[in-house]
Amino acid sequence: MASMLPNGPLQVAFSFDTTGSMSGALTEVRGRISDMLQRLQTDIPAVTTAVIAHGDYCDKHTYITEHVDFTDDLPKLVNFVNTVRTTGGGDEPEAYEVMLRLVRKDLKWTDGSQRVLVVIGDAFPHPPSDKQNKDKIDWKKETQLLADMGVRIYGVQVNNSAQSTQFFQTMADVTGGQHLKLSQFNTLCDVIMAICYREKGAEFLQNYEAEVRAREGRKNLHRDLEGVFGTLRRADSGPSTATPSLAKTPSIAKTPSIAKVPSKKASTPKKASIAAAKKLVAGAKMADKKPRSRPVTSKGAKAAVYRKLNRELVPETNFRFNDLKWSPWKLGAVPVGTEVTSGKWRAFMKGAARARGGPLLEGAGRKTGAILCEVAVQTRAGARRHVVWCRVLPTSSANRLTLSRLLASPSVRAQLDRVMRSGCRVWVRYANLGRRQPRSEVKEQLDTVYDYAWCTRNGCHRDVWVPNGNPMVKVQIAGKIA
Repeated sequence: MASMLPNGPLQVAFSFDTTGSMSGALTEVRGRISDMLQRLQTDIPAVTTAVIAHGDYCDKHTYITEHVDFTDDLPKLVNFVNTVRTTGGGDEPEAYEVMLRLVRKDLKWTDGSQRVLVVIGDAFPHPPSDKQNKDKIDWKKETQLLADMGVRIYGVQVNNSAQSTQFFQTMADVTGGQHLKLSQFNTLCDVIMAICYREKGAEFLQNYEAEVRAREGRKNLHRDLEGVFGTLRRADSGPSTATPSLAKTPSIAKTPSIAKVPSKKASTPKKASIAAAKKLVAGAKMADKKPRSRPVTSKGAKAAVYRKLNRELVPETNFRFNDLKWSPWKLGAVPVGTEVTSGKWRAFMKGAARARGGPLLEGAGRKTGAILCEVAVQTRAGARRHVVWCRVLPTSSANRLTLSRLLASPSVRAQLDRVMRSGCRVWVRYANLGRRQPRSEVKEQLDTVYDYAWCTRNGCHRDVWVPNGNPMVKVQIAGKIA
């Protein structure tokens, strides 16, 4: 079984079966591909991505395979995913063997890299004896050669076909990857992200699982995701659902023919693995429901609970309160000398900056109840906004709030002075809370799930600054580039 190459840059290749039954996979990914890749490039330095689309031999008038090689060029990757055509397919076997050979021979793997292939599909390959397979490509040999290269394969199977199961299970077993099963496409993006974070490290996977659970709120996590997270946490490579799995394959040469799949009883995981998985899931649910995270004590040992999510690292699409009707982000303060085209502005921070004059949250007080307000820091126009502060406020105070009143804490003002003198901009947005979102409950959920750099009862607890002499101009929060 292949071992992961240590400490090298991560290279991830995603392979999509684009035949008719799998067209929904591309549709699902297209809507989020830009956000997904941008976040991966932020969280996993030096990561490069390749994307392969494959059909079947009967699709040669369209394509059998198309791909974009490893790159960190975000527009190039997004354009490929959004424009590659779907194929029709024909018989049930599809050209997975051609895809595997392409991954081995045509992709430019970097020496010393950490290598991952994610295969997403619902069928199985043509055997070498198939007349359509004119090059006599043997998918078993290709899989073994990829294992010898140090490529770890994650087989994401979107059906319960026994023939497909053996194919996806074998790829995972031989290369030291994981076999994951899905019943529908709408969880695919989270599965892709979870795989990448698992390769980065257990802590990254744990934090992403906590984020997904926080996003779902009090709803139960979809059973597909429960299975996937459970499988990725474990060291074994069994499938991620409770369906029976094939026995592990010690050598690919001994793999039985796909056409002859013996019936197996579901293997029973070790009791310790089950207990560990249950404890981890219980910890995630506890963090979602309780106002404060407390360690769980068990006979002299303390079990770790999930840490809060750093808000600046959570994209808006995954933010628990993303479904609220948010105002557009409004520019609240700019460094002296920055040109602004609208609104009234006044001197701010002893002349180091200019702040928007008049009510900052104009229109927020038209409704009764409360508002949720967030503040973000931006290094330059068009750059990413890093959310660092929040507060739940009564609407009665919204119409008279200025930035000075909103960020009145001395520790927050010190942080604000630092980022303004570094040339950063400050943005503000708000959302009205309805009757179904009591102010106390929203505050409790924010305190439980999210960690805002500038927002604690005692003031700021994580510094925000821009490193001097950094040509890329990035915000650093608590010493980590965000």
